[in-house]
Amino acid sequence: MNRIRFLLSVSIPFKQGGKTSFLVANEIHLNFGKEVVFNTFDQNRFTVGIKQKLNKSWSFDCGYMLVYQQLLSGTDYNLNHTFRLFFYGNFDLRKNKGEQIKHGQTID
Repeated sequence: MNRIRFLLSVSIPFKQGGKTSFLVANEIHLNFGKEVVFNTFDQNRFTVGIKQKLNKSWSFDCGYMLVYQQLLSGTDYNLNHTFRLFFYGNFDLRKNKGEQIKHGQTID
């Protein structure tokens, strides 16, 4: 079985140049392959929350996530109301950090 995920996420800052923003996201999981017959749809995750930048490298978001998930039977579903807390790290691993990367350019 194979799975593909589609994620649409929008982050809207509360004020221009600010570190805090409003987050809305929707993620759909779909199954495909020979053995998938009745359960192409796997789950849908809808999220509303707040995203906060801590510094240049770290940020987090927290909020509410609604998870609608198909069970193995193919005819039954779960509906879960979930608190979500995600941390993100964004690190520059280049040797020469002052070097600018132009659009379409790769660094060897």
